[in-house]
Amino acid sequence: MSQIIAIANQKGGTGKSTTAVHLAYYLAIKKGYSTLLVDADSQTSSSQWINNLEKPIAFKVIHEKDELFKEMPKLAKQYDYLIVDGPAGRLDDETKAILAWANLVLVPIQPKVLDLSSTLKAVLLINQAQEIREGLPKGALFLNRAKQGTRLKDEATRFLRTVPGVISLKTIIHDREVIADVPGQNITVWTMTGRPAAEARREYTQLFNEILDLLKI
Repeated sequence: MSQIIAIANQKGGTGKSTTAVHLAYYLAIKKGYSTLLVDADSQTSSSQWINNLEKPIAFKVIHEKDELFKEMPKLAKQYDYLIVDGPAGRLDDETKAILAWANLVLVPIQPKVLDLSSTLKAVLLINQAQEIREGLPKGALFLNRAKQGTRLKDEATRFLRTVPGVISLKTIIHDREVIADVPGQNITVWTMTGRPAAEARREYTQLFNEILDLLKI
């Protein structure tokens, strides 16, 4: 059965598009699943990036809420996985259209005060969709671009465990220069060499396997 995984957060700069591209790459290239990235962000960062990869992955740009609602279930029948890069900025009707079909909504969060407060708005929309759809979509939060050994990281980890109606993932993606560099080079951490890239690959692999396990439950 096909799965729709949406990456959503109204706060810019959380690594939403970076997560979407790496997840699509992992599923399509590393795991061999038929995968489509749906770029619902008006900046179209993820679709431009993924289209320029050495091994291009299928993508479709859809910004309008009615088209998202209409096309997502049709596209899901053609692929094992749909990865949806949700709109940045205001959580609006486009996001609600995505939540109407998603099996899992992944919310990347930076361990900052503003990011943590904005998380609750995203969770509220997830909870509303869960009431309508009798439990779906599953919601999962994870810390992204966290700095090793900081008090904010520890506090954010504790905070995420208290958010109702969603799962706090164990894996943390740490702030690394190699991750910041890959969009400009139109590559992913899987095609980079060196220890920092290897550490980033390990964390992403752990995160994505944790997500796939969630979908089996």
